[in-house]
Amino acid sequence: MDLDGSLDFECPVCLQVLDKPIRTLCGHVFCQGCHQTNFRLNRKCPICRGPISRTERRDTEIEKRMVTKRGNCRGCDIEVCLSDMRAHMRACSKYLEDFGQPSGPSMQPQPTPASHGYIGPNRLTYTCPYCQATNYDICGLVQHCCANHYSDRRQVVCPICASMPWGDANYYSRNFINHLMLRHQFSYDFFVNYNQDEGIMLQNAIMNSYQDYA
Repeated sequence: MDLDGSLDFECPVCLQVLDKPIRTLCGHVFCQGCHQTNFRLNRKCPICRGPISRTERRDTEIEKRMVTKRGNCRGCDIEVCLSDMRAHMRACSKYLEDFGQPSGPSMQPQPTPASHGYIGPNRLTYTCPYCQATNYDICGLVQHCCANHYSDRRQVVCPICASMPWGDANYYSRNFINHLMLRHQFSYDFFVNYNQDEGIMLQNAIMNSYQDYA
């Protein structure tokens, strides 16, 4: 992105123009979504490793400057106000053709060397339903999608749920990112017996919860 003083308006996590910029306690500026994703992963600033909080203040000064600054889209080269750049890129057919959905490599995990499918008992790898990148375990898929597709609102099938014996490969999540954060913050491999009936697993879970509080 050809911006005058671009480093002032570029998120160091996703390497895109800032989206809802926040400033951390240590003074660094990130997209709000990138900060939230990073906080869930390690709770330290990705630049200086200093402590951060879940809720950091919006940098209104940066936002005001972005309203008056303009830059050129990497795809179509049209000059756009920086405050509108993310929305423009998501709708720019030339940008999407050349780069895909606005994203960056900073927090993308390295794929495992195993091929798509089983990598040991009950250990599956998954394909990103947005960009078709392969070989992610559950945590890797959550991290990849939050870092690279956080603003994508396309309805997609959850590959994790679809791989379960009771999963529906034709069910499209209305908000896939939110679904990932609510349902897949842990690996099913440690909690699920894939060969057991779902009803029996539910009964066992209820019985175990009673025992925990007995």
